[in-house]
Amino acid sequence: PVLGTPNGERGRAIRRAMSLAFNEAWARRKLYNDRLDSLQGILVPEFPEYDPDFTNPWKKRPDETREQALERARGLLADAGYPGGEGIPPIYYEVTDSVTDSQFYAVLRRDMAEIGIDLRATRVTWTQMMKRIDQGDAQMWGVAWTADYPDAQNFLALFYGPNKAPGPNGASYENPAFDRLYARALALPPCDERTELYRAMQEIIVEDCVWIFKYRRVTYDLLQPWFHNFKRSALQDRYGKFVWVDSEEREQTAASWNQPVLTPLWIGLALVAVVLAATLWGARRRVRAW
Repeated sequence: PVLGTPNGERGRAIRRAMSLAFNEAWARRKLYNDRLDSLQGILVPEFPEYDPDFTNPWKKRPDETREQALERARGLLADAGYPGGEGIPPIYYEVTDSVTDSQFYAVLRRDMAEIGIDLRATRVTWTQMMKRIDQGDAQMWGVAWTADYPDAQNFLALFYGPNKAPGPNGASYENPAFDRLYARALALPPCDERTELYRAMQEIIVEDCVWIFKYRRVTYDLLQPWFHNFKRSALQDRYGKFVWVDSEEREQTAASWNQPVLTPLWIGLALVAVVLAATLWGARRRVRAW
């Protein structure tokens, strides 16, 4: 009744304002050490339907400051009848039992406070959060999604009305215009018409601000030079059957890396000799019987 459809345009204004208030630049530097790609919508660059010119109007623009984005957010709330956030009841955010999740929540709570929104925690385990989402009891939460198969439809399915909770559409979002486009696209192979439908669906999602599109995390793999044919795939983890180890290269490389360094040994022996000589010299000066 606060963030969702029952609150109509006022609920959408709150969602848009919250999206604008999220401080992506701070999170990028302080939480992820710049290991992020910005995300404008649901179509990512790996898909042919991706539009490089598309920008999300409810994210801070490159040409505006943080304060300007906050002013836009405050203006949305004021126009919706919530000046300074007055009249918006506390919004509850699902926080799982991990230090990282608690830290992320604390940052988001600080961001929302800058536009007058009181974000509070619902402390849960991951299992409890998933159950609450399926039952429609969760108000707001943060999750990520990895594609099950290499098609943008796998992401768009998360907004399709018939897939609402307890299905993958955890937000239980229902928009007849989106659902009609989605049903049409399902019957099409990859083609220009389907690309247009996918992009139109993205615009609907972004305008309704169903999600706060934050970012994509960048991950790294560290590989030994003798480990061959490895290619990271976010879609599946069965790449082990394709990789192979060059045992001969491994042994040669390991041997070259582990050549004995004798310098510390000689320095140690020299120090022992110096200490022993100094001890004998000192003893001879004190004991005349020697």
